[in-house]
This record gives sequence, structure tokens and C-alpha cells, in this order.
Amino acid sequence: MTTGSPGWAKRSVIGLLGSRPVSRISRRVSRGALRVLAYHGVPDPKAFDQQLQVLSSEYTPVNGAAVVSHLRGELELPTDSIWVTFDDGLADVVEFGLPLLLKHGVPASMFVCPALVDNGQDHWWDVVSRASDLGWVLSNIDRVDLLHHLKSLPDPNRRMAVAEAETFLTRHSVLRSPGPANLDQLRHWHSNGMEIGNHTWDHPCLDRCDRAEQRRQIKETDDWLQAFGAFDTTRLFAYPNGDWTEISEGTLRDLGYDLALLFDHRLSAIDDCDHLRVSRLRIDSDANISRLRAVASGGHPTVFGIASGL
Repeated sequence: MTTGSPGWAKRSVIGLLGSRPVSRISRRVSRGALRVLAYHGVPDPKAFDQQLQVLSSEYTPVNGAAVVSHLRGELELPTDSIWVTFDDGLADVVEFGLPLLLKHGVPASMFVCPALVDNGQDHWWDVVSRASDLGWVLSNIDRVDLLHHLKSLPDPNRRMAVAEAETFLTRHSVLRSPGPANLDQLRHWHSNGMEIGNHTWDHPCLDRCDRAEQRRQIKETDDWLQAFGAFDTTRLFAYPNGDWTEISEGTLRDLGYDLALLFDHRLSAIDDCDHLRVSRLRIDSDANISRLRAVASGGHPTVFGIASGL
């Protein structure tokens, strides 16, 4: 790879933004903004351990309840606050991530889809990807574009395609992957002081669902989480894929949700934002420390947001 390649240039910029001097400047410029990190799984516990060491030493970790208390005027958040969140309720977050979060004293919030808890289901994109790896095709759609294509379909059409992929896997006797956490793992997570929030019933693309389905996805999960005992003090929601819709927000408002999270890779102007449209920063738990500092400081989302015309 030559030094003129786009990949090399991108890595160089991230390295610069993630250096200690530049990240300190970015943090200073964005003082007062809330940094909400959006993770998924924890495939590399060693890398995540290193990340948490940096986050706990350079920022003040807070949870969703503290953010909600700030929005209510009950609590003043530190200017270097950072909130760790996980989407999709994956088992490795509990198995590998929880011990490390407790070790570093970092609270976290996990957003779950109850349809995938203890009933043998995988996330639909995992089903499609595994079937595609084994040769399943859909209407001659190229494998590279398959997930993007499915996300663009009306929800009933997407579900039909996923059902085809599930049937294909059944015929090939492919076992379920160890993806979503089970009920015992969620209880373990919650009993250790970690928050659980609503991520819809089975993770559809809400902007491809009709009004009734959007409301059902949110309301049934709300009922399940209340029965579980997840909403001790606050009701939290994360839009799947970050797909905000007016109908979904209205449903959350009707149900009395305290806060809802996007997936837009931006800092959150916490004192000047809609509490049902709070921004988050995308990060992987196996990212190197330079990237973590670049993202958490606000430098990466600012520079790459400008570069992409956001």
C-alpha cells in the first residue's frame, strides 16, 4: 500500500486526532458536550480493558440515570462526562465486558431485543450473513450489497427474506451462533448495577415499518422490560440502526420515556437537544487507543462529519 492511498491517509488523520496533544485540545473545545459511546459486542477483552483504562482515567463515566437527572435539572454533570452504551444485548458484553466494567468502575447501559432472549433466535443480519456465506442468494442481489438492500425494503418484505435464509440454514443443519444474551445473563448484568433499555422487540428498521408495527415493537418491549424490573428509575431507548421516526418518538413520548439515543456519530449538546434524540459516537470495543481518543474527544466526529458533508 502506498502512502498516497485513501486508507493510509485516513489512518494518519485518525492517528493525529487520537494523539494526546490533539485529543486534549479537542476535549477542551468540546467541554460541556456529553460523550455517549455506542458499542455492540466485546470480541477482544484485552483491547476493551485498555479502552476502559483510558476512559476511566481521562473522563468521568456516568450512566443513563445521571444523564436523565441532569436533563431534569436535578444533577450537574461533570464537563468530562462519558456514557458507555451497548446495542443488541450480546452475550459477550456480559461474559467478557461486565467483569472489565466492574474492574474499572465504569457503569454501562445495554439495549436489548426481548424476542432474541432465551428463544433460540439470532439477530436477523447474522442469519442472513451466515446463510449467504453458505451460498444462499436473494434475487441475484450481490452479497456485498445484501444487508443494505434488506434494510431498504418494507418490513414485511425483509421478514420474508430473513425467513428464507432461516429455512436455508435449517436445511443445512447450521447451529445458532452464541449471539444474544440469555435471561440469566441479563439478570446478572442488571444485578451488578448496569442498566437495561429498550431496543425494540426484534430489531426491525423502524423507518420501514408501518405505524402499528412501530408502536408494537416499542410497546411490547416496554411491557417486557417492566416485568423484568429494568426500569427502576429511568426509561431508556436506543433506535435500531439509529433510525429515528416521528411515530417512534411519539410512542416513546406517550409511554413516558426519559431518553432515547441515536446512532449518528456526533457529540451531544446535552443542554440544547431533544431528550428523545440524543446523539452517540460509534466505536468498536477492539479499536486501538488512538481511535478511541479521536472519537471520544470529539475530534473524529467533527473532522469526518465535515469531510462527509454532514
